[in-house]
Order: sequence, then C-alpha cells, then structure tokens
Amino acid sequence: MIFSRIFPSKHNAIWCPECKDTFLAIEGDIEGLDIVFKGECGHKTNLQPPIFMLTDRVLPDINILVSKSLSRLVELGYFNGFEVVFPEFILDVVDRFKGSSRKDAVSVELNNLRDLEKKGKIKINNLSTLPIKVDPSNLGEEDRVILELVQLTNSILVTSDKILKDRAIVQERPTVYISPDTFGKIKMIEKVRNP
Repeated sequence: MIFSRIFPSKHNAIWCPECKDTFLAIEGDIEGLDIVFKGECGHKTNLQPPIFMLTDRVLPDINILVSKSLSRLVELGYFNGFEVVFPEFILDVVDRFKGSSRKDAVSVELNNLRDLEKKGKIKINNLSTLPIKVDPSNLGEEDRVILELVQLTNSILVTSDKILKDRAIVQERPTVYISPDTFGKIKMIEKVRNP
C-alpha cells in the first residue's frame, strides 16, 4: 500500500533511484567521447543490472476466482490500482465444470470485479487486445496455459495451488500464494470490516 502511493502505476515503467520518478524510455546520447544513457527524467543510468521495473498486473487462478478471494482482498485494500488479467480461457475451463456451484461462484466473482472496476479500484484486462488464441484441446492442462498467460502478460500469479506456485517459481515468475485454509478467514475479515 505504501509503495502504491510512492510509485505511479505505469505497468513495466522503469524506476529512477535518483529522483524516484518512473519512465518508459531511455535515450542514448554522446557526451564528449562517451555514450550516456538517460531516462526521461534526465538522470543518467549505467544500464547495468538491476534495473527496477514496476508491475501492476495480476492473473488469478481458477481457485482464487471460485473462492471469490480476489474481490474480497481488493475490498480490504489490497491490489488496488492493479490490472486484473481475466482471460476468456478461464471461462472456457469453468464452463466444463460439472455442477453449477463453481460456475456460479466464478460468475459472481467476475461481476464483483467488474463492480470494483466501475469504482476505479482495479482495471480488468480480458486479453482481447492481445493476439492470444488458446487451443481448446488444452482445456485439461489449465495450469500450463495459465503459466503461459502469466508469462506472456508479464503478470504476477495469484494462486492457492501449491504445485502451480512451485511451477511458477521454477519459471521465475512472481507469485502470491494464498492458502485455501485462509479463504474462509478472508471472507470473515471482509464481512467484519465492510458490513
């Protein structure tokens, strides 16, 4: 929360450690007999690692959506200002579930997230602007496809699946893990704080 107030929310913006501003472009110029690289803020950068980039994009897995935990966490003040990636692929997977309770839960969560978007708390990206077509034959391999989408969209994975978390970490993707044991507690906290 403190960092979101310090840093503007430009996805993949580069952070200047000198002025604490963010920018998207670095320009190279000649100064004397040297090449100098400067950010849009005007400060020099040596183009040596690490270069700090900011991200404001999360992609929740199906369990997080079924539990409706993401919208509850946004209501509690977490993930505010983030872009939530909600690919249509997730709806294709959910549509294959037997019984309606999990389908209904995801539908309710999507509506909750839309309401939060209307309030200006989050943004939703359904990937319609990206040239992504998921092969329907991959519907049984949702973890693999979700990891591909996380990688492609440069998102932080939000999951309650330990194996998916481990796979994401092996692929060096930032991950927020929420234990399924805490879903009920998150619901209770949200009800108490926002009656």
